[in-house]
Amino acid sequence: NGKPPQLLLVCPPAIGDMSRAPEIAEKINDAQSRSTALPGRYEAVAAQLGCAYLNSQEVVIPSPIDGVHLEAGEHTKLGKAIAAAVNKMAA
Repeated sequence: NGKPPQLLLVCPPAIGDMSRAPEIAEKINDAQSRSTALPGRYEAVAAQLGCAYLNSQEVVIPSPIDGVHLEAGEHTKLGKAIAAAVNKMAA
């Protein structure tokens, strides 16, 4: 229709406890607090760009194994949340 595509900006999941993965923790300085600051920043960018926004930190939690990755069930929850957001945009 000659219009630009609609965009959905998704804020990354938070970083959790990385004490069980010290080799990762040492590479990402102050990861937990820095990651929890992202939603406000991503939301501001989405508003500035006029695009849809999804805060994945409200949907999923990081794995207790390493504090970074998502377990299978969390991937499912995130996929469903993204699908719902896209469906809402298409309505």
